Amino acid sequence: MVPAKSASRAGTIPKASRDRSLGTFGKIMKAASMLLFLAGFSLPLAQATPIDDLASSDQAIRDRAAAELRATFKNTPETKWTPEVDKIKKGQTKKKVLELLRPFDVKEEGGAGSGQSHSQSYRLDNEWILICWFQNDSDILIDRQLGRSPKHVWIAPAKDFTGIWVVYFVNGHKSHQINYKEGQYFGEFVSYHSDGSKACVQHYTSEGADGVDTGYYPSGSISYRAQYQAGKPVGSWIWYDEAGEVTSTREHPNH
Repeated sequence: MVPAKSASRAGTIPKASRDRSLGTFGKIMKAASMLLFLAGFSLPLAQATPIDDLASSDQAIRDRAAAELRATFKNTPETKWTPEVDKIKKGQTKKKVLELLRPFDVKEEGGAGSGQSHSQSYRLDNEWILICWFQNDSDILIDRQLGRSPKHVWIAPAKDFTGIWVVYFVNGHKSHQINYKEGQYFGEFVSYHSDGSKACVQHYTSEGADGVDTGYYPSGSISYRAQYQAGKPVGSWIWYDEAGEVTSTREHPNH
C-alpha cells in the first residue's frame, strides 16, 4: 500500500496554498487584524498641557487651563539666559548673533526701524525675549536687552461669534477680554499686562473704535487718555508719566 502524503497526515492545507486562497480581501483582513493586535501594545498619546489648552477654541477649556496655570506656574529665572546673552556683544553682526541663538530655536517677534537703525525681538522661551538694535547699513549690533515678557496665546473666535472672548498669557493671567457681535469688535475691548492688571480699555461700535480709550501702567496709574469717533481719532490725546504728570499731548480734529 502507498503511504499517505504529509498533507493528508496533517489534515491541513499547505501555507502557500492558504495564502493564495486568501485573495485581496483576505489579505486586507489579515493585515487589519495584525494592526489591531499591535495597537493593544502601543504607547498612550501624550496629554495636552494647560499651556496647550490655552489655544483651544472652547472658552471653558481655556478658562480651566488658565486657572490651573495661575495656581501652578513657576517663573523662569533670568539666570537661565544671562550666560547666553552675555556671549552676544556690541559690534557683532546680525549673522553672528543668530548663530549664537540658533541652538535655542528662538523665534522672531517683530521689530521697529528708524533712519539709522532697527530693532528685532527674539523670543527665547515662553517668558523671556531678547531685543537687539542693529545699524541699518551694516547689521552691526548696537545694543541688546534681555527682558521678561510672558507670551500670550491668541486664538481667534469663529467668524460669526457673538459674546465675550477671553485669551490668556502662559502664566494664566488674561491677555485680552473682547466683546464681539457677529465676528466684529462691539462694546468693551480690554487688554492686560502679564501680571493681570489692565493695560488698555477701548470701546467699539459697528463703525469702529468709538468713545474713550484709556491706557494704564501696571501700577494702575493712567498712561494716556484718547478719544475716537466712528473709528477716527478726535479731540485731545494726553500722555502721562506714572506720577500723573503730563508728558505730551496731541490735538485731533472733531469729525
